[in-house]
Amino acid sequence: MIPKAYKGKKFALYLRRSQGETGDTKSQLERIKSKISELEKTKQIKKLNRAIVGRDIDGKKRFNSERDLAKTGDIYNEGNGQSGFKFEERPVLVELIRRMREGQYDGILVESIDRFARDFAGLSYLALPLWRDEGKIIHSLASGQTLSS
Repeated sequence: MIPKAYKGKKFALYLRRSQGETGDTKSQLERIKSKISELEKTKQIKKLNRAIVGRDIDGKKRFNSERDLAKTGDIYNEGNGQSGFKFEERPVLVELIRRMREGQYDGILVESIDRFARDFAGLSYLALPLWRDEGKIIHSLASGQTLSS
């Protein structure tokens, strides 16, 4: 559950499957849909636009950054087999963070915090400025862990 102080905030959802992991982001989304719906229903977060920004969730269309990052929606799909260590190779996350810094979002929902990075150095590099300096929220739907200022 997201802390009450975040009630009514605008969140985006970030999906990613690491290299070597089984499953796909479509399955990841299916696992957490009910949690998102519950957060919306209880007005803990604003309703998410279910359109997908980034890679095609069905894997049928080749990724085109100009086209796919210009889309509107609140679900950001980095795709399958995307490294958690090479942030520069994660254009969907870069776009999400850009939009967040412009004020479109108050926070990011993830299935688990390791969707950002598996190690603390990577997580700190990416997330620390967001929540400490900019007051943004990162929330794990699986663990309930929240990073915020």
